[in-house]
Amino acid sequence: MPTQELGVVLDPKTVENHKDFKSEKKYHSTALKKFPKRVNKGQTPIHYGYSFKFKSIGELESFIKRVNEI
Repeated sequence: MPTQELGVVLDPKTVENHKDFKSEKKYHSTALKKFPKRVNKGQTPIHYGYSFKFKSIGELESFIKRVNEI
């Protein structure tokens, strides 16, 4: 749908170990159970990852190809 936003969240280790993936946008969610935790705004650590947004399916596909190459 044109109004839907395309995005993925990568494990922080992937982003921090490969500087080609620039993202300052940390995404916090209890749904990211396999991701590491950090303290965000509360007092308890919460799972987090780096968020990447895309304007088209083509951009998303290109990004996924780059991720698969590492």
